[in-house]
Amino acid sequence: MGPSEQRLQKALDALASAPHALDRLDAVRRLRERAESVEVESVAQARAEGWSWTKIGALYGMSKQGAQQRFGTQLKRQRKPAQGGTSVPERDNSDNTGPKSALRVSRQRPLRENGDHDTDART
Repeated sequence: MGPSEQRLQKALDALASAPHALDRLDAVRRLRERAESVEVESVAQARAEGWSWTKIGALYGMSKQGAQQRFGTQLKRQRKPAQGGTSVPERDNSDNTGPKSALRVSRQRPLRENGDHDTDART
């Protein structure tokens, strides 16, 4: 039994021995979190063994695309860098930087030769 399965078993044991409703609720929450973690690890292992998204999706009664949407993001977060490599964080474009936002800025006002924005160009 691996570490993930041991954590899952420990959460299951805590549920079985919880004396009060609130303790049971907390144990169920931890059990669900551990089970979801084992599930994502198992999907990653299945993919590493060459199982297709179609086969994985079929286990859940969903399409290939459904399985990719359900697990793909979680797998990306969990993925470790390759041996000797470094992981590259996913790009966050929420700050509106990047090529498209630069294009928007460049269309706002033309620049004068000295680099200042030409404020008279809009009249």
